[in-house]
Amino acid sequence: MGLYDAARRLAQRATESRNSSGISLSSFGFEAASNVSVRRVAGYPSVSQALQMIAGDCAKMPAMVFELDGEHRRRVPDHPLLQLVGEFGHPNDVDTTFEILFDWFFHCLLWGRSAIWVVREGPNPVELIPLLPDRTEPKYKGGKRYFATEVRDDDGRAHVQLLPNEDVLYLEYLNLDGLNPEHPVRLYRETFKQAINAQDFTSKYFEDGTHHGGILVAPHGASEDAIEGLEQQVEEGRRKRSWFKTLTIKDGFNWIQTTANLKDATAVELDENTARQVARTYNLPPSKLGLKDSSSYNSLDQDNRQYVDSCLSSWLIQARSQFHRKLLLPSEQSRFIVDYEIDSLQWADPDTKAKIAMMGCQWGFLDLNTARRMFNEPPLTDEQIAALKERQPRPGDDDESRT
Repeated sequence: MGLYDAARRLAQRATESRNSSGISLSSFGFEAASNVSVRRVAGYPSVSQALQMIAGDCAKMPAMVFELDGEHRRRVPDHPLLQLVGEFGHPNDVDTTFEILFDWFFHCLLWGRSAIWVVREGPNPVELIPLLPDRTEPKYKGGKRYFATEVRDDDGRAHVQLLPNEDVLYLEYLNLDGLNPEHPVRLYRETFKQAINAQDFTSKYFEDGTHHGGILVAPHGASEDAIEGLEQQVEEGRRKRSWFKTLTIKDGFNWIQTTANLKDATAVELDENTARQVARTYNLPPSKLGLKDSSSYNSLDQDNRQYVDSCLSSWLIQARSQFHRKLLLPSEQSRFIVDYEIDSLQWADPDTKAKIAMMGCQWGFLDLNTARRMFNEPPLTDEQIAALKERQPRPGDDDESRT
């Protein structure tokens, strides 16, 4: 994605930004003394699945600009804002719209915050540059919010640059103190730690050929050579080429197992429980992470609706609010709005789309060409539409014919 190159460009091009070499960044890259780290958490399967799902679904939703006309609104397909965040936009020289927005959402879900710098020519936004999530944070000075980000010059020297709030598209996770958002890895550390420890145990268990740990009890009077020889045989059996060999313990030696197997350790149940905890953390229905509490069509359909309502909608509202406030000019904000057609996520299957198109055309809230566009069909001429309507029954025609 060229984030480091983008940050270097930021240092070169931010000529109007405040030079803030005296400001330091807090240590936001949480790496605990234990095995819980951002990289380990992101590499846990259920977490990775959840983050990629949410970030991908949010990023693939095309932002649209509408012009307000009283109680109605009209789509504006050629608004300059769509060159940056539209479905086929061109936000910078490196990234596509999907790539830059995917990283924007993904970084926030993982790090708790994420930012994109808005490059302007005069008042007009012309380019979007992603900022590093662990090197960018909000700062408050004189009652105003700025964003401090670490950049490097051509010689590799790091310094902190302050960017105005109105020039940064910003997402954040839970904010408990009203100033700085929480880091999900820190906030849910114990949950992630339990899952990672179980993963490490399982990996080590199979790495050692499913051999158990234990205590080798030597009989009274056993010689040092006998004890050392048996220890070597036990360790030799742990090597891959010796996994299926048999070790006979005799002369009064005894083996006491001290580790549990995967079944006794309830590793499978723990993995499913962790997936449920991850689903709760990000407001996902469990079925989205492969946990099938109920497999009926109605329950899955309800889960999809819940996924849109309780999970995606809050992130998309954050995003569109940032677009509206920081990408639209102040003179445009009373006439234009930025919005998503979020219901289209629930129209993925052909049967649902066909029902919506048919009912919309029959009851007048969709015209025929709009319905055809839902299926990527070319528009019809006025003559073709008129001829088609003459052959279609209208609502209530069947009832009138019966009477």
